[in-house]
Amino acid sequence: MKKPIVVVLWIVSLMVAFLIGRFTEPQHFNSTSSAYDQQTEQAPQQTVRHNPDSAIAPPEKHKPATDSAIEGPSDDVNGQALIERLKLTLATENGERVNYGQLGQAYNTISQLTEAELTDALQYFEPIAALPAHRSLLAMMLTRYSQFNAQEAMAYLHRNVKEPLQRLSHATTIMSEWSRQNPQAAYDWFVRNKDAYSPYGGQFPLSLFKGLAAHDRYDAMDKLNGLSLSRNELHMAVKGITDNLNHSGELIELIDLAQLEGNSDVAKALVSDWASQDPRSASQWLTTSTLNNEGMQRTVLFNWMVSKEAEMNQAADWFMRQSPAGNIQKSINMVMDSFAMTAPEAGMSWLDQTDYSDRDSALSQLIERAVFRHPDFSMTHLDKIQSEEKRLETAKRVYRGLMANNPRKAEQFAAQSPYKAALESETVPGMP
Repeated sequence: MKKPIVVVLWIVSLMVAFLIGRFTEPQHFNSTSSAYDQQTEQAPQQTVRHNPDSAIAPPEKHKPATDSAIEGPSDDVNGQALIERLKLTLATENGERVNYGQLGQAYNTISQLTEAELTDALQYFEPIAALPAHRSLLAMMLTRYSQFNAQEAMAYLHRNVKEPLQRLSHATTIMSEWSRQNPQAAYDWFVRNKDAYSPYGGQFPLSLFKGLAAHDRYDAMDKLNGLSLSRNELHMAVKGITDNLNHSGELIELIDLAQLEGNSDVAKALVSDWASQDPRSASQWLTTSTLNNEGMQRTVLFNWMVSKEAEMNQAADWFMRQSPAGNIQKSINMVMDSFAMTAPEAGMSWLDQTDYSDRDSALSQLIERAVFRHPDFSMTHLDKIQSEEKRLETAKRVYRGLMANNPRKAEQFAAQSPYKAALESETVPGMP
């Protein structure tokens, strides 16, 4: 990819991060300091060189920078002067958003800095690094600093930005670089600090394991086996590993290795990722694999339906072909569960095309399960169930599901239902 394109994409990502930070208030993170906050990888604390008694005064009038507003660093420019020039470049008036031209000028300046120049600038920047107004500038400087010394960049971030949610995007970028520079050190740091980032999704494991696998995918698998991660974190870590694979043969090898290690969760996550990317190949492989079992089949089914909406019927047909002759009802219910999570109307249409005799049981399963993600569908399709007894039973389950998730809809549903009295007498566990 040519450098101008890389620059444009990088600037776009900064704009997105800036806007997210601008319109999203970070959640409070109430926890004790992590081991890293206490130790910061033995990074030395550096003394800020500016006068602490002097205020950082902005220019009298902030104007968007022109092409001549900022030039590359020169030998006689100290850190304080450089930071002030960068702040001026990114300044706006009347609440306007920083534009691509401003970001591009700042990026070009920072990308030319030597490690010594950047370190000097970061020392001066330290007292204001956590301010929301300087989020974009912090991101650009830490991205550049991580290319020289990712460990020190992470130490700087944790020393100056205390809220894990505020530093998440910066830390993820640094981790991506660090895991390529020094995989073992990056992994060791993650093990000590992962709990601080766990509440915020799996972007951190994704960044780490993508870098680890680029260096050595077998080592990445070993490290993954040694971690205790949430389901989402595990799937994102696996995605980081599979992003480095070139063909399905390498993926199958990793699945086999996970099975040999007795780590069925990792094996299932690998199959899940494969099914979300190429469900036809994954399903064909599974059909003849020794790992072909009900759990793996459900994994392929669900990810196939989620990733390929136009192929939902093919996914359902494939799954039913795997079903043992005496297990049709259970298999139908699993198919209905997957349709209920993704597109219940499509599930009803698929059911109309089958010759399954107990249609009411399948519809009941579909309507009951859909209430959590598609409540309006469940509220309006009960009349499709022919059996009065099963319709009432399903109505009660829908009502209980609505009461647990949306009491107002539950009241509306009961008021319009021919089973109003029966529904209002229902009790929901855990509710008064």
